[in-house]
Amino acid sequence: MVGPATDGIQPETAKNHVSVARDGLLEAEKDGGEKSLSTVATPRPDTAEQATLDEQVHFDNVKLSFFGIYAFATWTDLVLVAISTICAVIGGALIPVTPIIGSRIIKGFAEAERNGEDVKPLLDRYTSYYAYIVAAALVTWFVSTAGFNYTGARVTRIIKMRYFAAVLKQNMAVFDDKGTGDILSQLNDDTNAIQNAISSKLSQTISALGTLVATIAVCFALDWILMFELIWSLAVGYAILYIGGKLTVRYSTRSIEFSSAGSSVVEEALSSIKTTTSLGMQKDVHRRYMSFSGKAAKNGFILSSLNACLISICVASGYSNVALAFWQGSRRLTDGKTSFTAVVAIAMVTKSAAFCILGVGSNMEAFATALAGARRLTRMIRRIPPIDSSSSQGLTPDKFNPTIEMRNVKHVYPCRPSATVLHDVSIKFPVSQTTALVGHSGSGKSSISNMLLRFYDPLVGRILLDNQDLADYQIRWLRQQIAVVKQESFMFNKSVFDNIVIGFTGPQSSKVSLKDKRKAVRAAAEMAQASDFIDKLPDGYETIVGTRGSRLSGGQLQRIAIARALVNNPRILILDEATSALDSETEARLLSAMSSPVPEGNQRTTIVIAHRLSTIRNADNIVVLDAGRVVESGKHKELMAAQSQYYNLVKAQEVDHDDQPNTDEDDDLKTEAILSVEEPGQDVEEKLDFGQMSLSAKAQAHSQEDSDSTSSSIFSMIMFIFKLNKGERHWLLIGLICCIIAGGEEPVSAVLFGKAITAISQPLNEGDIIRSDTAFYSWMFFTLALVMLITCAAQGVAFSFSSETLTTRVRSLALQQYLRMDVSYFDKKESSAAALSSFLSDSASDVTGLSGSALGIILICISTLISGVVVSLALGWKLALVCFAIIPLMIGGGYFGVWLVGDFEKKNEVFANNAAEYAGETLAGIQTIAALTREQIALDEFQEILDASKSKALTANLQASFMYALTQTAYYACMALSFWYGGILILRGEYTLFQVVAVQTAMLLSAYSAGLVFSWTPNIGKAKQAAASLQRLLAQKSAIDPSSPDGTDPDAMQGKIEFNSVSFAYPSRPHHPALRNVSFTIPAGANVAFVGTTGSGKSTIVSLIERFYDPSSGSVLVDSMPIKALRIHDYRKRIGLVSQEPNLYSGTIRMNLIVGLDEEDGRPTDDAIKKACEEANIYDFIMSLSDGFNTEVGSKGNQMSVGQKQRLVLARTILRNPRILLLDEATSALDSHSESIIQQALERAKKGRTTITIAHRLSTIVKADRIYVVSEGVIVESGTHTQLMAMKASYCRLYTASQSGQIL
Repeated sequence: MVGPATDGIQPETAKNHVSVARDGLLEAEKDGGEKSLSTVATPRPDTAEQATLDEQVHFDNVKLSFFGIYAFATWTDLVLVAISTICAVIGGALIPVTPIIGSRIIKGFAEAERNGEDVKPLLDRYTSYYAYIVAAALVTWFVSTAGFNYTGARVTRIIKMRYFAAVLKQNMAVFDDKGTGDILSQLNDDTNAIQNAISSKLSQTISALGTLVATIAVCFALDWILMFELIWSLAVGYAILYIGGKLTVRYSTRSIEFSSAGSSVVEEALSSIKTTTSLGMQKDVHRRYMSFSGKAAKNGFILSSLNACLISICVASGYSNVALAFWQGSRRLTDGKTSFTAVVAIAMVTKSAAFCILGVGSNMEAFATALAGARRLTRMIRRIPPIDSSSSQGLTPDKFNPTIEMRNVKHVYPCRPSATVLHDVSIKFPVSQTTALVGHSGSGKSSISNMLLRFYDPLVGRILLDNQDLADYQIRWLRQQIAVVKQESFMFNKSVFDNIVIGFTGPQSSKVSLKDKRKAVRAAAEMAQASDFIDKLPDGYETIVGTRGSRLSGGQLQRIAIARALVNNPRILILDEATSALDSETEARLLSAMSSPVPEGNQRTTIVIAHRLSTIRNADNIVVLDAGRVVESGKHKELMAAQSQYYNLVKAQEVDHDDQPNTDEDDDLKTEAILSVEEPGQDVEEKLDFGQMSLSAKAQAHSQEDSDSTSSSIFSMIMFIFKLNKGERHWLLIGLICCIIAGGEEPVSAVLFGKAITAISQPLNEGDIIRSDTAFYSWMFFTLALVMLITCAAQGVAFSFSSETLTTRVRSLALQQYLRMDVSYFDKKESSAAALSSFLSDSASDVTGLSGSALGIILICISTLISGVVVSLALGWKLALVCFAIIPLMIGGGYFGVWLVGDFEKKNEVFANNAAEYAGETLAGIQTIAALTREQIALDEFQEILDASKSKALTANLQASFMYALTQTAYYACMALSFWYGGILILRGEYTLFQVVAVQTAMLLSAYSAGLVFSWTPNIGKAKQAAASLQRLLAQKSAIDPSSPDGTDPDAMQGKIEFNSVSFAYPSRPHHPALRNVSFTIPAGANVAFVGTTGSGKSTIVSLIERFYDPSSGSVLVDSMPIKALRIHDYRKRIGLVSQEPNLYSGTIRMNLIVGLDEEDGRPTDDAIKKACEEANIYDFIMSLSDGFNTEVGSKGNQMSVGQKQRLVLARTILRNPRILLLDEATSALDSHSESIIQQALERAKKGRTTITIAHRLSTIVKADRIYVVSEGVIVESGTHTQLMAMKASYCRLYTASQSGQIL
C-alpha cells in the first residue's frame, strides 16, 4: 500500500529543507554516477562506524558576536574602521554639544527681551562656534559614512571568498546533505545581509551611541542630580531593545531559513525548466515556493512589528524625559539648585536622545539578520572536512605504479547509515589492463569510482594505490592522476577549448605553452571523435557551450568530456557510462581510437563501467556486482561459460536477427567512411545562413523593447509599488494617518518647547508661576509621548504587514512570470536559475525600500517637514523663510544621492548576477571541479568577478557619502542661521522669545527630518532599481504561455502528428538551423522511431512536439490541428516525456510521481501508483526503503542513481496515461536486465497511444512501425527496420556498428 501523500517538503523548520532524514536514500553523484543501494535491509553500523559517518556531515556550533564579523577584516580595514568609528562618535557627540551653545544664546535672548540688554557680541561669538561645528560635522559624517561603506564592501568580499573557498574544499557528503541551493542561498543572502549591516547602518548606529554617551556626559556635567532623575528612561529603552534583539535573532533566523528553502525550490525547478514545463508543474512549484515565502513573511512581520513597538516605546520615553526635565528642572531652578542654561540644555539634549535611540532601534533588525547569517557562514568557514581537498599533506611521488586494489571494502553513505552500499568488496585493477564493472542499476559501480577519487572513504577495509593506502597520498595529487568521464557530463559556460584544456592538471600543466596546449586539445578531440563537429561550430573551438553545456547535444557533451579526460594522458582512466549518449557508429570509432597503445613507461589503468555489454567484451577482467557485492569475475568467455549473472545480463541485450536480410557487404560497411554529415544538434552545427528568427525570439525581442521603454523615475516606481500594494490599502491608510499624526507631533512639540522655555525664563521671584506654567506644559509633553507611543506602534505594524505582503506578492508575481516564460527565455545567460533565484530572494526584498517600515519613517519625515514649515510660517514668517533657505540644499543633495546610489545599484546588479551565476554553476558541477582539482582556479575566477566592480563602487560610495554628509550638516547650518537672525529680530523687538524658539525648533526638526529621509538613500536606490527590474520583467510577453487559457481543449486528442515543411533554429543562434524543411506524418497510435548520429536534430523534434519552441517556418499539427491552436497546458498533460537526463525534485518519491497532476483531475489512487511503479521495475526498490513512498529523494534527486531516477521518471510518465509518449533515450542509464523489463513495460504502454522513440541502442526500435533517419536536421531515410536494412545506406551503417561488438 502506498503511504500517505506528502506534497513537497514539510519540515518542522526549513533549516534542513534539502537535507534528508538519516534513514533517507543514499547520496548520489551529482554529475551522473550510479548509486549503490542494496535492496535488502542491512544492520546499522556500530557505534564507532556511526561516529565516522556523523563526522562526514557534522558542523560545530559557532558562538559569534556581531563584532566577531570583523575577524575577517585585514589590518587596513580595521584601521579604517577605527578612524570611521572615531569620526562617527564625534559626529554623534556634536548633537548634544550644540544645545549647550544654544541654551546660552537662549538665555541671552531672554535677558534681551526682559531687560533690553545688548547681546550682539555674545550672539556673534556663539554663532561662530556653529561654523566650526558645521565643518567638523561635514568631515566626520563623510569619513564615517564612506569609511564604513568601503570597509563593509571589502569585509563582505573577504567573507564571500573565505566561504566560497571553504565550500570548495568540503567533502562530498556535505553537498549531498545540504544541497547546492542552500549553500548558494547562504553565499548570496547572508553576505548581502552582512554588508547591509556593517556599512552605513553601523555608521548611523555608532553615531547614535556617540550621541547617547555625550548626552549622558553633558547632562551629568550640567546637573548630575537632574540627570539621575532622567536616566531611567534611557535604561528602560535599552533594556527593551536588548530583549528585542534576542527576539529579533530568533525570528530573523527562522525567516532566513524559510527563504533559503524557497530559493532551493525555485533553483531546482528553473534549472530543469523543460521537465518542469512538460509536467505542468508551474502551480505546484509556485505553491511550494509561496508556502516557504509565506512562512518567511509571517516571521518577518512578527519581527518588524516587534521592532516598531520597541521603537515607539523609545520615542515615547524620550518625550517623557522632556516632560520630566522641565517639571523637575523648574523646581530645581526656583530652588536655586540649578541654572537656566542647564535646564534648557538638558531638555534639548533629552529630546535629541529620543531620536538617538530611534536610530539604534531601527537598525536592530539588520544587525540581527547579519549576525544570524554570519554564524551560518562561519560554521562552514571554520569547518575542517575529514577529506580536505586543500590539504598539502600526503605523498606526491614522481613515479608510481597505477595498480589499484580494494581490500574488504565496506561503504555506507553518511545520510543513510542503515544501508550498506558495498559489502566486503575486494577488486584489483592492474596496470595496463582494462577492468570492467557491470551489474544492475544501483549495484554499487559508480560508488567505487567515487571512492577511488576519495570523494568518500571506506568505512571498513582499505584501498591501495601502488601498495600504499589511498589516504596516504595528497588528495590534489591523487585526483590529478585520475581522469573520470561520467554519464551526465558537466560543462562550464565557457568555450569548447576552455572546457577541454581544464583537463590539464598537475604542476606540469603550467609549463606547457599555449601553442602546445592547443595542439594537445585538438589531438584529444580527434581521439574523442569530437573534432569534426567542433570545427563546424560558428566559432570552432572558441564557441561558448552555454550554461551546463545547454547549447550542445548530450552526445557532443560526452565527447568533449572524453577529450577533456584524455588531454592530460592520465595514468588512471575511469569511464562511467561515458558513451551512453552516443550513437553506435560514433561509439565504435571512439572506443577503437581509445584502445590504441600508450607510450612505454606511461601505462594506464583503465576502469570501465558499462551497461552496454558489447563494449567491454574484450576487457581483461569483468567484475559483476549485485547489491553491493562481487558475485563473479573473469573474462567474457569464462563468464559466459559459467552461465550465471553475467550470462543473463548479456542474453537480455541480445535480439533476434532472423528476420533481417543478410548482406555480403557488412564487412565493407564496417570499414566504409562514416557519414560525411556531422551532427547539427541544438543550434550549433550549421554554417548556412538562416534568415528567419523563431517566433519566440521575436516575442522576446519585442518584449525587450517594451521593457526598455518603461519609465524608471522614482515617482513612477512608487506608483507602481502602490498598485502592487492595492490589496492592503486599508492598512496603508491606517499607516498613512498615523504617519501624519506622528509628523504633526513635531511642530506641536516645538510650540510646547517654546512655551516651556518662556515659562522658565520668567524672573525667579515668580517661582509659583514658573512651576505652574511649566507643570502644565510638562503634562502636554507627556500626553504627546502617549500619542507617539500609539501612532508609531500602529504605523509600524500596519506598514510591516503591507511590506511583508508586498514582498510575498512581488515574489509571487515574479515567479509566476518566470514560470510562464517560454523555454527560450531560460537559454539566455542572464536568465540562469541561480540569477533568477537571486532576484527573487534579494531584489524582491529591496522593493520594500519604497514600502513598509522604510516608507513609514520617510512619510513621518515628510509630514514633519511640511507641518513644521507651515507652523513656522504661521508663527514667524521672516525667520521661517531664512531657515527654509537651507532645506532645498538638503533635499537637492539627498535626491542627487539617491540618483547616484540608484545608478550604481543598476550597474552593481549585473556584477551581482554574474557572481551568483558563476557560484551557482560552480556548485552545480562541484564533483567535476573537485575531480579536475580546479578549486583554486574557480576561487580566482570568482574573485575576479567580485573585484570587477570595486573601482566603480568606490566612486559611487564617495559621491553618495558626501551628499549624505552635506544633508546632515545642513542641520547645524540651519541652527546657526536661525539663532543669528532670531537674535537680530529679538533685538529689534519684532519677535518674542517664544516665537524665535518655536520657529527655530520647528524648522530644525524639519531640516533634521529632511536629512533623515535621505539617510535611507541606499534603500531607496536599491528599491528603485529592484522595482524597475520587476516592472521590466512583468512587461515581457511569453510567446508560449503555459498559463494561457486560450486555445481549444484537446480532450478528444487521438495522437496523429504532422510536420509540414518545418524549419527551426534556436533563438540564441537564429542563423544556424537545427531542422530544415522537415515533413512527416505519424498516424494516431503508431510506434515510430527517430535515429541518427549524435546531435542530428532528433531531440529538437521532441522539443517542437512538446511546444517548448515554435518552428521558424512550417507548422506542427496534432489531429490535423496546429498545436498553436490548442490550450498549451491541457495539451502537455496528454504528452508523456521521458528524457535522457531524468529530473526529480526535492520531496518524497510519492510527490515526484504525482507532481503536476491537478487536484480537479483527480489524484491517482494508491493502486494506480503501485501498478505504474511495478511496470517501471521500481516498486521493489521503493518498498525496500525504510520510508517507502514517503522517502525523501534529496535535492534534484541527488540521493538516487541515474538508473533509479530514470525508472521513477518512467513510472511518473506511465501514471499519467498520455496520448502521446515521447521516449528520448529513455533507457540509456539502465542495465540490460532492467532495460529488458522496462522495454516490456514500454511495449505494453505503447498500445493505444502514439509513441515516438529516440534511441542509440537500435536493438530497442527494430519493431517500430516506421523509423526515420535524421542527419543534419534533414530526414534522409524512412521505413521499417527490414526496409532500411535492405537499402544498405545510413541506417544500415548505424545498425551494423551497433551490432558489430566494437569493444575495448
